Amino acid sequence: MKKSQIINLLLVILIMLFGCFLRLKGYIANPSMWHDECNLALSVFDYGLFDFFFKKLEYLQVAPPLFMFFTKVLTVFFGYGEHVFRFIPLAAGCASVVLFYFVSGYYLKTKTSRLLALFFFSINTLLIYYSNEFKQYSTDVFCSLLVIYLFNRFDISKLSYKKAIAAGVLYSVIIWMSFVSGIVVLAGYVSALITTKYYKKVSVSAVPVLILCLLYVKLFLFASYTGTTMARAWSEEFVSRNFSNLLYLFVMSLKYFFEPVRNLLFLTIFFIWGLVLALKKRESRFYILYLTIIMLVIFSWLRLYPYAQRVILFLFPVYAIILFKPFELFSINRKFVSLLLLFMIILTFTPQVLLTGKYIKTKNHNKRDPAREFSRYVYEKIKLEDKIFLNIASNTEFEYYKHFYPVKNKVLKESPVENLKDTRVSKVIEIIEKEKGDFWIYMPYDIPHRAVSAELSDYLYKNSKVYENWRFGDAVLMYVNVK
Repeated sequence: MKKSQIINLLLVILIMLFGCFLRLKGYIANPSMWHDECNLALSVFDYGLFDFFFKKLEYLQVAPPLFMFFTKVLTVFFGYGEHVFRFIPLAAGCASVVLFYFVSGYYLKTKTSRLLALFFFSINTLLIYYSNEFKQYSTDVFCSLLVIYLFNRFDISKLSYKKAIAAGVLYSVIIWMSFVSGIVVLAGYVSALITTKYYKKVSVSAVPVLILCLLYVKLFLFASYTGTTMARAWSEEFVSRNFSNLLYLFVMSLKYFFEPVRNLLFLTIFFIWGLVLALKKRESRFYILYLTIIMLVIFSWLRLYPYAQRVILFLFPVYAIILFKPFELFSINRKFVSLLLLFMIILTFTPQVLLTGKYIKTKNHNKRDPAREFSRYVYEKIKLEDKIFLNIASNTEFEYYKHFYPVKNKVLKESPVENLKDTRVSKVIEIIEKEKGDFWIYMPYDIPHRAVSAELSDYLYKNSKVYENWRFGDAVLMYVNVK
């Protein structure tokens, strides 16, 4: 092995280890589970192993059945702690760093472009964050990468019929682990049909995918999405009928993916430049990437899936590969282009590098929802005659942490039908003053667009006897006497 190859290999390994370190740092810090994590975790507490394949999850949550199944298996052996719930996202996050390098090798032809892509994939803020959260988004990234890798590694048209069918079964299993990876699988089969003459073999391979996906839709997806707030919550994030907002949604996705980068102009130029280079070279391997984006646009246009933020995080590797394609031009022989690329990348990604340095130094990884800390403190300090009040948004946090810090005191809750912002404070005061006595006001989380925890805290501070008052942003824990 040449010296340059050894140096390149060492750099690849160091970047991979660094990416894994950043993900492990947050995992070891073990911040309190926040609202959405608690919502999802309660279904793991309440459901049996196979319920996830047939039953709608609690608290309007949606997550792939195999993701929930394997999490439940882990809890059977290791308990219900935060580390256990977050283990699969962590494993997927670390594995994605490694897998991304091998996937990028099919598309980026120079060491410089692959190293840069790997480095910025490894330090990406979102990928690190979701590697330490009990949600499926980190797994979505890994599964999408796995699908792209398998379609590149194994040409279906060259497999035997038996192996082609086995490949179809494997893709189906991946979809049950991450339903959005189904978009990538669909893109893979369409690209295979475009680039091969063996239509029959590709079609036969797709049969188990079709059968198991129809079963998936009937048993799980239809029931899971019926009655949820998906369409309402993301109503502005679907591609419009005349495609007039498509450019806006694309630019916003770039902004979200590469936070805290603010130079959207250069990000967009990198992406368009990379797209032009790939199209110019007519590389058929890129078809699966193009078609993944096209399929997502179609699904969004049909209002089946939004083109927005974390729910399309699985698309990040596709964006990253295209965006770093121009760095194939980086060489001594192209001095002007190389200097231009160097200038642009420094101006674009410096905020990301600085944030990574800040993240390494930070010791506080709290997700601004200190539910565990509040629950533990109440458990240690509460008296038998004390009552507890929960705002509606903190109900699931309380229920989750009650498994670790059980209290038997009377609990009063905010009414689900009376939580409009204009009347929330008065309704809560009504509930508390009707009971009177010593209260623990437990509000580690509040509804972002109609939060009133601060207003309620101020009112109680002025109109009751306050024994203790803890406040972190919108998170509030108070111990008060109401007469």
